Amino acid sequence: PSEPGAAQHRRILAFGDSLTSGLYYGGERDERFAPYGEFLAEALASEVAAEVLVCGLIGLTETQRYEFESAVGMQEMLKAGRIRDNLNRVGKGLQRILLEDGPFDLVLIMAGSTDLGAGEHLEPQSLATRVQGLHSACHELGV
Repeated sequence: PSEPGAAQHRRILAFGDSLTSGLYYGGERDERFAPYGEFLAEALASEVAAEVLVCGLIGLTETQRYEFESAVGMQEMLKAGRIRDNLNRVGKGLQRILLEDGPFDLVLIMAGSTDLGAGEHLEPQSLATRVQGLHSACHELGV
């Protein structure tokens, strides 16, 4: 138990797509990043000491994330130790992060926005099922 008046310490994982990474462009070939996780930690600071780890994969639609290693299926993608995105940044699969970098008190998942805006031929229910799979991976590990 925390002492009265002491800020609680929480670990949060922000996992998802380019919106999670905070990607924005400062001009041609000038990719910059301002992840919302950094601002979240600042906003919570007066009441909660929050450490926020960010893993945002750029340019992978949810379909690509799902099919990235289609031979072994979505569960293996969740366990991937190294995923290279379209800007050559490296991340990990969600379960791998939870197991290797946890424990976490909370996981925020922002995924599927690229699919909705990119004209992917993916039914909304199918997209929702895939995103629910990410949530299920967290629940299986107690988050």
